[in-house]
Amino acid sequence: MGAITQKNIAAGLGLSRMAVSLALRDSPRVSLATRARVQAEAERLGYRPDPALAALSRYRHAGKAGSYRETLAFVTKWRNPEGWKNQYVRRFFDGALEAATRMGYKLEPFDLGEYHLPPRATAVLVARGIRGLLLGPLEQPGTLRLDWTRFASVAVGPSIIGPAVDRVMHNYEDSIRLVLTELAARGYRRCALVLPPRVDRLTERRVANAFLAETQRTPEWSGGCLWFPPDESERTFCRWVRREKPDCVISLMNAHADWLRAAGWVLPAQMGYVNLHLKDEGPEGSGIDYGAMEIGALALDRVHSLLQRHALGLPERPVLLLSPGRWREGRLVRSRRC
Repeated sequence: MGAITQKNIAAGLGLSRMAVSLALRDSPRVSLATRARVQAEAERLGYRPDPALAALSRYRHAGKAGSYRETLAFVTKWRNPEGWKNQYVRRFFDGALEAATRMGYKLEPFDLGEYHLPPRATAVLVARGIRGLLLGPLEQPGTLRLDWTRFASVAVGPSIIGPAVDRVMHNYEDSIRLVLTELAARGYRRCALVLPPRVDRLTERRVANAFLAETQRTPEWSGGCLWFPPDESERTFCRWVRREKPDCVISLMNAHADWLRAAGWVLPAQMGYVNLHLKDEGPEGSGIDYGAMEIGALALDRVHSLLQRHALGLPERPVLLLSPGRWREGRLVRSRRC
């Protein structure tokens, strides 16, 4: 028997070819029950979309304002399947979704943890006609498993050790240099980077390495230090600050500024505080505007580029795109010296 076609699926289920086509694209124009039947039958028969026909269809619709291209998946795998929506990852998704809508794509979350076996997850994605994947950050560094030959995949942010795909992430090294330049201009000399081990792992040690490189080669930062706290408790943090007496704390945790205040320090009169990953702190927060939405949009654009070239599968030489952060003045550091 030759390759399984949509016509074969339609004949076996007693449906029209149009109904099968819509169901495989997960279109709301057919019922959920019909979509489930068609997708299950497609998986059972080993149906695989014809890439040439799919490309022809996309070509016919290209250039039409507001025309639908295809559906992409934002792949996540968290212990709580909805947990990523309450974290910084949501802004990656929002930025990618905004770009996808503008370019004619539909972007849908896809919880990989729902499927115990990678072949099943791959089959569901293929049955839905999904070829482009944005791989969202994990809770802890790790790997994801799928049949990567079927997809154009781009990782968003750090934490994904494997597979080796193109990736878009924040430029931590550039942000550290920018922060130290701003602090030096304000007269700070004894800054401390506080980096819990889990955060160090999530950032692939890029933050720590950049900080050490900059402070060790710059004489004015001889008093700077890097601390990996043994736990993330308020008590441990405040005891360490009292002992080391830094003039400015740098971290990626909003709670540190609150803990300093609660312990009696006046910010920025007695101590400065810089956040390397500002989110929604309003005008008060000083530090780096991370640009998560821009990172998501860049990742979506990279997937689009791969799909246009039909570049499915793992790349021989993965591309790393670094998105710069921006300094936000805020109110938690001293003003610049003239």
